[in-house]
Amino acid sequence: MRTYGRIETSFWQNPKVRALSCDESRYLLLYLYTCPHGNSLGCFVLPDGYIMADLNWPYETLALRFSELVAKGFIEGDAESFLVRIVGWFGHNKIENRNVAQGAVKIIAALPSGAILDSLLADLVALENKFLTPLLIQAGRIPDAIETPSDSPEPEPEPEPKPDPEPVEAAATAAARPRAPTGPRISSTGARPPQDWAPSPDDIAFAAAAGLAEGAIQGEAAKFRDYWIAVPGARGRKLDWPATWKNWIRRMAEAPLAGRRTDPPNLGAARDTLAGWAADADAREAARADH
Repeated sequence: MRTYGRIETSFWQNPKVRALSCDESRYLLLYLYTCPHGNSLGCFVLPDGYIMADLNWPYETLALRFSELVAKGFIEGDAESFLVRIVGWFGHNKIENRNVAQGAVKIIAALPSGAILDSLLADLVALENKFLTPLLIQAGRIPDAIETPSDSPEPEPEPEPKPDPEPVEAAATAAARPRAPTGPRISSTGARPPQDWAPSPDDIAFAAAAGLAEGAIQGEAAKFRDYWIAVPGARGRKLDWPATWKNWIRRMAEAPLAGRRTDPPNLGAARDTLAGWAADADAREAARADH
C-alpha cells in the first residue's frame, strides 16, 4: 500500500476537470489519483466495493460518476477484472531511476492481461524512458503491434513471382463450378452494444434463475447498458454479449460485497433501523428534558 499520491495544483484549473458535471466526479478522480490501492503506474485492480467503502457511496453514485470519467477520457476500466487505468498518468509521474523502473516491471507482471494492459504498455514504450524501455524489451513485455525505432533501413521487398497462366479449359471449368455458400463474416474483435440494448428472454430467464426479481433484473439491465455504452475503444467490444451479461449477473449475485457490482444489500432495512434509532434517541432526549 502506498503512503502518498502525487497530483499537480493545476488540477483545479484544468478545463477538462472544470467541465465535469459535478463535484462528485472530481472527487472520484482525486480519489483515484491518491487512493491507497494505487501504484506508480496509475494502473491497478480496484473492485467497486473498495471505492464504495472508502467514499461511503452507494453503487448508483459510483456507477454514474465512474461512467462519466470513462466517457470523458480520464480513465479506463474493465468490468470483468476491475482493472483501472488513469489516462495521462505519466504527464506528472515520472520514472526517474532504475529502481522505479524495476518496480514498474514487477507491477506489470501482476496486472491482468487485456486491452487496458496493452494501452499501458503502449504509453510506456512511447516514453522511451532510458531506465524502463530496456527492461521491457528484456522481459518481452512490448507487444508485437507496437513498433520500436530502428537505425537500420528496412530491406526492400522482393518481387512476388508471377503465377503460371491457367489453361483455358481449367479456367472455364472453375468459372462453371458452383461456389460454396458463405455465411456472414464475424469480426474477431467483437461488436459494441446497440444504444437500445435490452436483455433477451433468455437473458431475463438466466437472471431470474440466479435469484433476481423482475424489478432488479430491469435495474441491472439499465446499469449494464449504460456502463458498456460508455466504455470507449476496444474494451467496449465483445464477441458474446449474452455471455458478458451472464458474467455480470453472476458477479452481482455471487460475489462478496467487497467486489460486488450491485446495490448494497438490505438498504431499505438499514434505513428503517437508522430511523428507529433516531426516534429512540429523540424520545430519550425528550424524557431527559422533562426531568
